[in-house]
Amino acid sequence: MAQESTVQPKITMGKMLLFGDEAVGKTCLLLRFTGETFTLNHIPTIEMDFKVKTMSLPNMANIKLQIWDTAGQERFRNISKAYIRGADVICALYDITKPSSFENMRELINPEVQSPDIVKFIVGNKSDMEEERQVTFDEGKKFADEKGYEFREVSAANGQGVNDLFLSAAKAAYRKKNPGSLTGWSSSATSFFKKK
Repeated sequence: MAQESTVQPKITMGKMLLFGDEAVGKTCLLLRFTGETFTLNHIPTIEMDFKVKTMSLPNMANIKLQIWDTAGQERFRNISKAYIRGADVICALYDITKPSSFENMRELINPEVQSPDIVKFIVGNKSDMEEERQVTFDEGKKFADEKGYEFREVSAANGQGVNDLFLSAAKAAYRKKNPGSLTGWSSSATSFFKKK
């Protein structure tokens, strides 16, 4: 009796970087996505931390996403910039209830992160805190459009939009590593996501 051949799907490695001001929710977002205990009371990230999660994508594609959580304190900004090199995806986070974190996006989004080889997102966190919102959805979207970034709003607290963000990032990283694949296709207007 002939044995069935089991073809293991190829696993692609991808690197994703989360950065933004201190206390915008980078670590909470990462904990929510990786299924670890979500808490509002955690110690601020010092320098860097990372987690790895393997995701199944359409067409039998798998990607092992290495997600780096960077420190938001000013003194660690240069370290964060060094980690941008080699990243497939970056997510610049701000807190929708804290306008200064949104204004600081202008400083964080510098020529080092403008590389066309990096898939880029601007992410407004804490969308569950609508009553305390001080940065509108339209302001965030307009800024992302001006910079050529994808835009999302999420809530690390209740999980709203979190899986969509990471799935979009994983598809983009997969497509970057596997040019011509339809797996990473998105209808986004940004040049990286367009079919070639």
